[in-house]
Amino acid sequence: ILFLLISNSLLAQGISQDEIIGSWKAIEVEGLEKLPNKQAKIMATMFLNATFKFQEDFRFDLILKNKNGIIEKQLLKEMTNAKWIFNPDKSVISIGNKSDNYTIMQIDVFEKETQIYFLIKGSPVILKVLKEGWN
Repeated sequence: ILFLLISNSLLAQGISQDEIIGSWKAIEVEGLEKLPNKQAKIMATMFLNATFKFQEDFRFDLILKNKNGIIEKQLLKEMTNAKWIFNPDKSVISIGNKSDNYTIMQIDVFEKETQIYFLIKGSPVILKVLKEGWN
């Protein structure tokens, strides 16, 4: 996994803040069957088909397919009025507000074989994402 993360950060150097702006749909979870435990699989399934909206004014919206579970409700509550910032040197999107130092969620963004992936930091979840409106 460490090798994967190191090689992914090297591949992510070309992604810019302007390229992040827009709506991204999680179309696949990488290695879902290999996730280490039930909790990781629940988290991965929660993000499958989710839409991550990074707006030009730095507002952030997360749209989940299932909004009724306890974990989903808590996450969406935390995301209310969330903003996003991008660190281009590390290719990391941080989500939150100034008051929480943008720590609600962090996402490593990387490209592999012309496909964009989001790695939800603090979890083994790697999402294959597709920018809506792009083919």
